[in-house]
Amino acid sequence: KPELADALLAKVETAKEDSLAALLKTQKATVAMELGDYSRAAAGFEALAQDRKAEFLHPDALLKLGVCQEKMGQVDDAKGTFERVSTEFGDSEAGRSAKAYLRLLQLEAPPKASTESNG
Repeated sequence: KPELADALLAKVETAKEDSLAALLKTQKATVAMELGDYSRAAAGFEALAQDRKAEFLHPDALLKLGVCQEKMGQVDDAKGTFERVSTEFGDSEAGRSAKAYLRLLQLEAPPKASTESNG
């Protein structure tokens, strides 16, 4: 259960800055996302994406950040994040998923009003 995982992970120390700590931070942010706490999850994924020692996690952290942004109604930010992932990590699973999310966002976008006059 995500609630139980959240309570357990909250008790684990993440003061160290190594690969194991980065993985733990990923799990904390993922659990927050599962619980619908997109703001907390986004903050965690954004911090991971800026952590130079966690570069191996950047594609997935950015992808999940984009999902959180979309869930919070920050569609333009989400598009920018997905575009970044698809450009910087296009050959990875996260890059391919980001491209799929971009296509979905384009399908969900309301049609633009015509600026031409029919008259």
